[in-house]
Amino acid sequence: MSNTHHNPVYPGPFADPFVLRWRDEYYAYGTGPMRDGRAFPILHSTDLAHWEPLANALDVDTEYRAGHFW
Repeated sequence: MSNTHHNPVYPGPFADPFVLRWRDEYYAYGTGPMRDGRAFPILHSTDLAHWEPLANALDVDTEYRAGHFW
């Protein structure tokens, strides 16, 4: 894997990011589209340049799924 990267490092919508380092790996939490009834997407990286989506963090009750979360 190359050490070079191009911005943006993640091509999808991912606003208001927060990055957490845990055991030499990185997890980014952000706002963005809901997925499978869940809000707040989570990304994973080992080098801060290459990110993969994991899942969304928060189950949202069906009556609030049309809302916005941040």
